[in-house]
Amino acid sequence: MNISTEQCCDRIMILKELEETSYKRLDYFQIANNPKVLESRRVDLCEWMYEFVDTYGLERHIVSRAMFYFDRFLMISLAKHPYYVEDEGFLELLTMTALNISIKLYSPRKWDMSHMVKCSNGKFNAKLFISMECKMFNILSWRVNPPTSLEFVLLFLSMLYTSIGSTSSFFFNKFADISMFFTELSVLDYTFIACSPSVIAIASIYNAIDNMDSCRLTARVRLSFLQILKLVGMQPSQEYLSYIQMTLQDHYLQSLGRQKIDHVRLDFSSPISVSGL
Repeated sequence: MNISTEQCCDRIMILKELEETSYKRLDYFQIANNPKVLESRRVDLCEWMYEFVDTYGLERHIVSRAMFYFDRFLMISLAKHPYYVEDEGFLELLTMTALNISIKLYSPRKWDMSHMVKCSNGKFNAKLFISMECKMFNILSWRVNPPTSLEFVLLFLSMLYTSIGSTSSFFFNKFADISMFFTELSVLDYTFIACSPSVIAIASIYNAIDNMDSCRLTARVRLSFLQILKLVGMQPSQEYLSYIQMTLQDHYLQSLGRQKIDHVRLDFSSPISVSGL
C-alpha cells in the first residue's frame, strides 16, 4: 500500500468513527426466533459466498462486505419480520443479492446479474433480484461502504512495513496472509457481529504474530505494532482482546484440520448452486 503513515492514521481514524456510528452493528441473534438454526444457516451461506468468489476468481474481501449487508439487513428487519429467519428461500435470495451488490461495488470486473440467476438454478429470476436489491438499499439507507476488519489490517500492515522495512519479504508476505485469513474467519462466526472491525483487526494481527515461526523479526513486529496502536490511540481492554484472539485461534486451528494443502486459504468444493445448500 503506497500511502504514508500519516495518511494511514487519518484513514484509520475515519474508519473508527464510522464503525462506531453509521455502520454500528448489534447482535440481532438475541431477537431471532430460532438463533441456533440461524447460526447454522448463516455459516452455510457465508461459506457459499467464499466458494462463489473463489470459483469466479473474485476478491475474497467482497464477502465481508456482503455479509455486512446481510447482517445489517436482518438486524434492522427482524423486529418487524421475525419469520425471515425461518424462510430458507428468503435467506438464499438475501445472500445472493447482498453478494451481487458487493461484487458490483467492489470488484473491477464487469458483472452481470445473469450469473446469480444462473446459480440459483431457476429458483430466482432477475425481477426477484432487482426487487430484493431495492429493498436492501432502502433498509440499509444506502450505507454500503462499511469499514471492515480487513481494511484496518491492510492499513496496519502498511504502517508496519514502513516501520520494520523490507528486510524479509517472505516473512512479511506470510505474516500478511495469515493476518488477512484471520479476518476471513471472523466473517464466518456470528459472535463477531457486534464486535468492532478495528478490534478484530488488532486481534488478527496479534494472532498472526503468535503463529509465525519464532525469529527476531517477530519480536520487532510485535513491538512496532504496539507503538502503532499507541500512535492511533487504539488500545482495547486486554480481557476483550484476549477473548477475540482465543476465539479466532480456535477457528484457525479447526481450519488447519480441515485442509491439507495451504494453511492460509480455505479450500471449498464446487459446483456452485444455492439449491445445494
